[in-house]
Amino acid sequence: MPFYHPESTADTMTWTAIHAEAVSAARTTLELALCKEKGLEITDRPIPWRNGERELQIFVGLGKTDYWREGFYLVVDGSLDKYHYKNRHVVTFRDYSRDDGYLHLSISPTVISLLEDATKLRVFRVDPNLVKELSREYEALKALECGPLVTDLWPKAAHPNENRGAEELTFPSSLNLGQQQALLHMVSPGGGLIWGPPGTGKTTVISQAIQVALLRGQSVLVTSSTSESVDRALEKLVAHAQGLRPGTIVRHSDSGDKVLDSIRRHDFLLASKAADHATNRPATHAILDEALRANETHPQRSELVELRNELHAASIDLDAVHAQRENDRRRAQLTQEELALSTRQEQLSEVTLQLAELEEEFRSMEDLDTAMELAQRNRADTQTWKNWWENEQRERESRVAIISQHISVAKSRVELASLRLQGGLSARLPGVGRRRKISRAEAEAELAELEADRLQALSELDEATENIKAFRDQLDAYQAYHEELHAAQRRHAGLQQQITVLREELDGVQAQVCETQRRISDLRQEIVRSSSNSGDRASFPPVHAAELVDRYDDALSHVAALDEEKKHIEKLKDILDEEYNREYSRIISTAPVVATTLAAIPSSPELCNRRFDVVIIDEAAASRPTTVLCAAALADTTLTIIGDFLSTIGESYRDKAAFSNPHVTAWQQRDIFGLVGITDRKSAENHPRCVTLKAQYRPQIVTETINRLCYDGLLENVSEGAPGRESTVAFIDTSALSDLVITKHNGGLLCPATVDVAAHLASALPPNTTGYVAPYRVQALAAEERFLELGIAAACSTTGTFQFTTFDCVMIDLMQDDQPRWISAADARGPKRSIAGAKFLTMALTRARKRVCIIGNWQFIENCTSAGMQTLAALKGHPHFQLISVS
Repeated sequence: MPFYHPESTADTMTWTAIHAEAVSAARTTLELALCKEKGLEITDRPIPWRNGERELQIFVGLGKTDYWREGFYLVVDGSLDKYHYKNRHVVTFRDYSRDDGYLHLSISPTVISLLEDATKLRVFRVDPNLVKELSREYEALKALECGPLVTDLWPKAAHPNENRGAEELTFPSSLNLGQQQALLHMVSPGGGLIWGPPGTGKTTVISQAIQVALLRGQSVLVTSSTSESVDRALEKLVAHAQGLRPGTIVRHSDSGDKVLDSIRRHDFLLASKAADHATNRPATHAILDEALRANETHPQRSELVELRNELHAASIDLDAVHAQRENDRRRAQLTQEELALSTRQEQLSEVTLQLAELEEEFRSMEDLDTAMELAQRNRADTQTWKNWWENEQRERESRVAIISQHISVAKSRVELASLRLQGGLSARLPGVGRRRKISRAEAEAELAELEADRLQALSELDEATENIKAFRDQLDAYQAYHEELHAAQRRHAGLQQQITVLREELDGVQAQVCETQRRISDLRQEIVRSSSNSGDRASFPPVHAAELVDRYDDALSHVAALDEEKKHIEKLKDILDEEYNREYSRIISTAPVVATTLAAIPSSPELCNRRFDVVIIDEAAASRPTTVLCAAALADTTLTIIGDFLSTIGESYRDKAAFSNPHVTAWQQRDIFGLVGITDRKSAENHPRCVTLKAQYRPQIVTETINRLCYDGLLENVSEGAPGRESTVAFIDTSALSDLVITKHNGGLLCPATVDVAAHLASALPPNTTGYVAPYRVQALAAEERFLELGIAAACSTTGTFQFTTFDCVMIDLMQDDQPRWISAADARGPKRSIAGAKFLTMALTRARKRVCIIGNWQFIENCTSAGMQTLAALKGHPHFQLISVS
């Protein structure tokens, strides 16, 4: 896989260069982590590949679009070990097609060159959650647009040691001179570093610096590689804060943070508690949870279960009962419909009789017209023709209306015939389909014939209208006679209107009769069908079971209402949670002081998108420089990076693969101090932007020892009071142990004998005051298991976990027999593995507040020539050192 990136240099000072190297380093770290993950091989066998092809197309099946889009992908030469990280190379997701199920991956030219001998490739998908932290860090670094104070960390050529403290401060009397200089350094504009070995009071200075920033109205981000370091600073800050309000000082934590109990118990220091305080979420949640509990435990729910069990015990088929009741309901409805049909049929007879009487009267008026014609032949003739045409006009209008109604009915029949033809029954039964086709054709033919009749009737109506107009012109001259006939004509028209209304009423009643007959037919069919499905009435439960079924149905309706109420409560909880999330985001975005771990920053959009006046980064040497840069770039006025590059075991020393790879850049090999040219005491004291804390608050013998191990005499012991009679450092010599055997186990070394020695020592100490530290994780886990077995309350781990925690007593298991081991090569001026050993010893010694117990082979140590072992051997004869042999 490609690991080439430009190397950092001590005089790299532009933000563009620093940012480019950091992004490149973060990508390299992410790719290395990806290559070490096993992943899931997405093909059954290696796929053919022709060298030079820049795209892979792999069929992975349809569906799971997000799954393929969000994954990381690796390719391996099919002829090589598919799980060795050096054979694995990162390729880029390009596309996934939901249409054909193909995954498209892009191969960079660098990877192509590394696969020059490959003819087949294996392809792996890595779950993004496995490298989530590194991935978020990489994305956060890419998104950084500026880091105005980051360039101050790199020394400038030919510049003397600068004094950033341009303003006067009133220092607390509790601060020593070095802490005062550090405080001045941390509150002055620009970027700088503080070298603070363990026990030199860094936390005290940090809390003082935050107080100064708050008084100035500045926003502060205080962060560290560990939760404990952040929380200790908050403890000191809150102890001196007055009138603290929610949302002023907040502790942002992600799911992986182990927040101290003192911070967790505080009413509103945690950002989550501050958001709770602002939204009153806990009280409201409690009310809603109680309502939800009451809903879920409502007696009606248990009653429903009991009734269901009773029905089951009585062998009552609830579906059959409901079917029977539904049939009874249908029968009752059928009776009502039959009564309604009888009523409508009687109404139909009455309307038919009335219509016949009116039509008879209407026809009788034709004799009056004849009498008028005899009396006044010419005028009567004209009048007769006029009346005749007017009558004809009305009849033709009526005919047009009737034809239009018939057309509407015919169209409905055509639509109904089409729907029946499209039904599934027509497809399954060819005979039915043919009959329905014929039916539709007949309906269409009838519709066409009616349309033709309507056109003819409209034409005849136009003719009648023209003739009436002509006769009216003639009758103008016979006005007197026209008035005499007017009354008869009105009556004639009235009769026609009444006949039309009655005919419409008749049509309506006939339609109602047809609809009622249809419903009656449907009900009868449903009753027959339901009866055949449910069996005869003899199989139904006895009448006395009806009450039980009624109670069950009633309970069921109540439970349905309870379910709706439950959904409403859950919706209210969702709304409350959304309000809380908005408030949490607002607090992180606006709080004057935000405290969090370095690892949590890339995963917080609120922090990544925010600027701070002051950024303080503690224990920076323990984190990747790229992680530190994510926080450092957020500073606008003051940036301070604090740490101890000599005792802290950083990321690069924990990952052997990283510092053994020749292509890994300085960003992986060094901590942030090393990147800016600080690697020892001399370079730290000569750096123009670095202040050193020298006064150490640890037992004197510890200060003397770590001065020889790592600090070249830098530290000045200022511990108060004289030590007690009990030795501060005790060496438990295991050279006489006959059963001391060190074996390889799960990638580390294991020594059960020294675990037993440590357990014996810890059993005599007060609970929760002791820490056991070993060079190998498997040894620490074995000690933890042994301590639990014996009921000993003591913490067990490696230096990576303990380097920011202190204990009254620390037991250091060197796991040293009479053979050279890793720890026996400890030397702060040696190669990297030796430096790591020296850091292990220094870190472990400085974790003790009162007493140190070192477990190892004293004879080997006395004769070992390494600087670290000689430092331990030099403790012999010290007034606060005791050598104890075990056998």
